[in-house]
Amino acid sequence: AAAAAAAASADQSSASVQENMNVTLTRDGEASMQVRGSLSLTAHSAEAAGVAVQLARGPAAAGFAFQNNPNTEKQAFTDSAMIALKDTKSYPVGTTVGVLRWRKATKVPEEVPLTLNVWPE
Repeated sequence: AAAAAAAASADQSSASVQENMNVTLTRDGEASMQVRGSLSLTAHSAEAAGVAVQLARGPAAAGFAFQNNPNTEKQAFTDSAMIALKDTKSYPVGTTVGVLRWRKATKVPEEVPLTLNVWPE
């Protein structure tokens, strides 16, 4: 019964993540990277209009700047990585709403997840 309830609630809302990474590598071994991403939620029924999402923050999240939607509880995200609406708000049914954006820019070559070795002939 609990599995059926979880499946039903999963059908009532959906989440989508989009992330883009731009990396520039030079001949001199210099590197720069910029990562931008967003998390969007869609409520498919009135019952899901107040859905909350628990995220996990690993060590790779260090150095990223996060920006919440103004209608979400910023303190809940800061304390426990929870995306939840403020008490007086609800998601519009059938409309995708961006709830979180993140970005990171670095020029530290060790942080770039790509190494390129080229031997010209």
